[in-house]
Amino acid sequence: MEVCVEHEVPIIITSLRAPKFVVDAVHSYGGAVMHDVINIRHAKKQSMKG
Repeated sequence: MEVCVEHEVPIIITSLRAPKFVVDAVHSYGGAVMHDVINIRHAKKQSMKG
């Protein structure tokens, strides 16, 4: 994660879960987190987290 933040990777893709520290780190430099989910319920849940 440190390398991604250092180089300001514009999009980070997560799966299984999107840890808050990842979301916070990526958002700190204006990046986006895309969370790969398998159904609409999971998509709505992750959408509420930012």
